[in-house]
Amino acid sequence: MSQTVYRLKTPGLGPRGFVRGQEAIPTPRAHEVLIRIHAVSLNFRDIAMSRNAFAFPFKSDLIPAGDLAGEVVSTGEAVPEFTAGDRVVSIFDQKTMYGPILTLNDALGGGYDGGLAEYIVLPGLSLFHIPTHLSYEEASCFPIAGVTQRIARAVHPGRAHRQALGTRKRPGCATRPEHRGG
Repeated sequence: MSQTVYRLKTPGLGPRGFVRGQEAIPTPRAHEVLIRIHAVSLNFRDIAMSRNAFAFPFKSDLIPAGDLAGEVVSTGEAVPEFTAGDRVVSIFDQKTMYGPILTLNDALGGGYDGGLAEYIVLPGLSLFHIPTHLSYEEASCFPIAGVTQRIARAVHPGRAHRQALGTRKRPGCATRPEHRGG
């Protein structure tokens, strides 16, 4: 069986650099999940990569889009927390589950192929169930927004709080995430 994918074949041409093609549907290994993608959220990062204007390196022949939501098709034998039909969203950074983000090379749609495809295989540990009140489209907007907020708090904790809350950082304050995709 095959699927339609969009690869960035020629960075620097903007959207004209994307090429549609047919590829085999991947098969999940023991700790992986095959997902049928229902929605992706394109970000500034995706456009910048297509223009070859992104500040960080990304893999050649890339399938872009780091934000995706979809439905579980099948799982590897070592993934008990998901079953076929579950609605899931992926995290952006595929290797940093906690702690500081040290590189962007492990990101979907950057160091790894992303969501501009019909199917994707991802590690079970990088997936979360979508709350029932959210659509696929709404859920697909969360991954990079969360990373943007996390980086802002790690790099400029006082400034991130002041910008988001309009106040100085105080104990008990929380930062309100805003999806700006950059």
